[in-house]
Amino acid sequence: MVSVGVLRVSVVVAVGLLALTGCGPKEVDIAVNVVTTGCDADADPFQGVNVLQVRVTGPGIEEPLVSKVARAEARIQIPKIPAGDARVIEVRGYADDASPRPLSIGRSIPTKIPDVIVGSNQRIDINIFLRKVDSFTRPVAYTTPRDCSVMRSQRAAHTATLLKDGRVFIAGGFRLESGVNRIALSTTEFFDPNTGTFDQGPVMTVGGGQVQFPKAFHTATLLINAQVLLYGGEFYDKDTFAPRPTTAALVFDVERNAYGALLPRNEPINIARTRHLAIAETSGRVLLVGGLQRSTLDPVTEVEWFDPSTNQVQVMMGESLPRLEASGATVQNGSIVVVAGGVDATQTPPALANQAHFYKYEGNAFVRAGAPLPMNEARRGAAAASLPDDQTVLVMGGYTDATTIAPTPSSEVIKTSNNTVATTMATIGERGDACAVTLPQGTLVIGGRKIGGFSDGNAVLVRVDAQGTSTSTAAAPLKVPRYFHTCTTLTDGSVLVIGGIDETSGSDPRSLNDAWIYTPIPVD
Repeated sequence: MVSVGVLRVSVVVAVGLLALTGCGPKEVDIAVNVVTTGCDADADPFQGVNVLQVRVTGPGIEEPLVSKVARAEARIQIPKIPAGDARVIEVRGYADDASPRPLSIGRSIPTKIPDVIVGSNQRIDINIFLRKVDSFTRPVAYTTPRDCSVMRSQRAAHTATLLKDGRVFIAGGFRLESGVNRIALSTTEFFDPNTGTFDQGPVMTVGGGQVQFPKAFHTATLLINAQVLLYGGEFYDKDTFAPRPTTAALVFDVERNAYGALLPRNEPINIARTRHLAIAETSGRVLLVGGLQRSTLDPVTEVEWFDPSTNQVQVMMGESLPRLEASGATVQNGSIVVVAGGVDATQTPPALANQAHFYKYEGNAFVRAGAPLPMNEARRGAAAASLPDDQTVLVMGGYTDATTIAPTPSSEVIKTSNNTVATTMATIGERGDACAVTLPQGTLVIGGRKIGGFSDGNAVLVRVDAQGTSTSTAAAPLKVPRYFHTCTTLTDGSVLVIGGIDETSGSDPRSLNDAWIYTPIPVD
């Protein structure tokens, strides 16, 4: 029977592959390794499973290629795979043949199957990790599936960027010392979903590695040339541990596995930013909004933008938008950048901003894309995500006070199709500093900070239909609550949650190095 562990299956492509040498057909050997165990007994993907289904999808495959087998049989059968790009092998576990919903699911990363090869026969190794649906599962390495994979460093206020090759680039952040003092990190690492491992990345440096740039609360933006813009952030005074916003900006070249600094600005020079927004629009330019430029509430008023074609930052002339802890997203095929809420710290005392602002790149610069819209509830530290209609931004939770932890459960939608703002019926629980991702199943909100400043481990799926009706449904909770974490949608549709701060009543806060993967219920 199919046993718990690593199930290895070899298959070949469906079409004959002709070598260019004219020596006759050659086959591509595909070794499929299905990891069916993990480091947590509570997350057994075989629990209740009696039928396994294998599906092959990809461009040009109109209907999934499907095979089924009873779990008790000797081996599973994988359909023959036609050559082509982005082939995905998926394994699902069902209670029986009549079950409409799988109990567990695992997908390979998209893999190119060549139609012509040169030289000797080749082998492609594909790893699939079977996981329970609607659950958070600890990732494991393919080679050691009974050991949990964890980050190489404890991190909070770090960044996690999905790369074109499917890996996640994790950079910077801070760790806690003695539960209080923050130590900024210059280290980076990669999560590889094909192996389930965290691999060391290059330290954030310039000048041939001579100058390190530790930073937390920075931004990381994937550029159209597949590089990553690491902008601003803060480090901490070695004696007082006070935050020090930085002007340091790096471009990480994924292919070279190295960094390059930005070219000098014109005017003004060296604007420090931390806790700001950095959002790329469809042409690849990155809008830089808000943040702090000193350790006190001293906001950045200038709106800037980065042009990857020139490797330079420019100031948006005539625009001032001092915002701290604003939320943002893009809509309309990435052409409109929406900036919502935040704190206007130029006022005394600092006050919440209750407007949504819109920007677009036009001609050779960013400009306003219409007048600001008033929001129904002023908030900061909210989670934001664009909806599948590509016209609407969903803003969820956050804090209703400019300086204290006063979370709200409410959410509202900003509709760029008719320039309106509407409160939704969906609630996510009282929390701010949550992370959110948009999935085919809806917008998933994970973790955050609740009343008292304590960490939250709940996850909620928010759905808004074409008529604007919204619902919120509880998903499986995280076993370890957190804020200042990241959540990243992987190429297989699952969500990687890493790091953050776990703060509970009666205990010192602690920075985390653990990782969890949420597997949503498939929509088909």
